[in-house]
Amino acid sequence: MPRIKLSDLPGTLRVELTQPGKDELWHRVDEFGGVKDLAEEFGYSRSKVYNWKSKDLALPVNFVRRV
Repeated sequence: MPRIKLSDLPGTLRVELTQPGKDELWHRVDEFGGVKDLAEEFGYSRSKVYNWKSKDLALPVNFVRRV
């Protein structure tokens, strides 16, 4: 499967990360102070971010880039 950089994708797309990618992303969210703090700082709905994490949903490219 070909791999591309996130910077090559339009921000309106959603991506599904590999398990190591998911682990790294949510680890960074935890380092930031958790979902609540990150959502407030970046202007995301806390409930959406919690759903992205708990329901294993495809994530918006813009969110992944910012984290």
